[in-house]
Amino acid sequence: VLYPMSVSTPPAYDPEAKQFYQLGDHSNLYVISEQTGECTDVQYVGHREKNVVVGVVAAVGYVLVCENVEEDRCVIRIYMADKENGDLVLAQRPLALKGKVIVPPLQYDRRVLITTDLGEIRVLEVDPNITPPVQEMAGIAASFTAPVVQYPLVDRGLLWMAGKQFSRYKVQAVLGELTLDWVDNDGDVYVAPLQRSEDIVIHVRQQRGSTAVTVAGHPVNARKPSWQT
Repeated sequence: VLYPMSVSTPPAYDPEAKQFYQLGDHSNLYVISEQTGECTDVQYVGHREKNVVVGVVAAVGYVLVCENVEEDRCVIRIYMADKENGDLVLAQRPLALKGKVIVPPLQYDRRVLITTDLGEIRVLEVDPNITPPVQEMAGIAASFTAPVVQYPLVDRGLLWMAGKQFSRYKVQAVLGELTLDWVDNDGDVYVAPLQRSEDIVIHVRQQRGSTAVTVAGHPVNARKPSWQT
């Protein structure tokens, strides 16, 4: 596919609609047919260059665009396909987050987990049968005074966060809460996305006061690593 502008973020794919969604480096969101490879729609988002650093998210027929409109504020625009012509239209009012979204959101089941560099965490529930269709299921308010890159990993009702510490939360959907289980390695700097290998969470960090890199594996049900190098 040839785009009329450069694209720096990965596309999202909707298996039901059989379409790819590709955000341009500024202004536009392109809808690409899986079958023909042709562009079927161009949605004007209006974002400026470098204001969007993560790809869009496709979840349950909706497309989420995270735009960092200011140094300490991100706006999530939510689109859906028009029932008459299939073109993208805004599905609801945008959601606002404190901080910038610089790490790709995680999409799982009907949920989307988004974090900002000022510590805000949002778990969004996507349900076409309610109004508005995208609502906050659980969240934690921003609390950082300076930007921090945080890497999330979610699985089986548990959320791990790695930024300047390593922490684990329980995602309690019924109560609409994120409950902190524990915090470890406070002051260390995590330098790569978390990885999951079977029942081990693998993380890479620089320990406080050191330039060396430590790789460790955490059993999902443990607080301390079972190995590290």
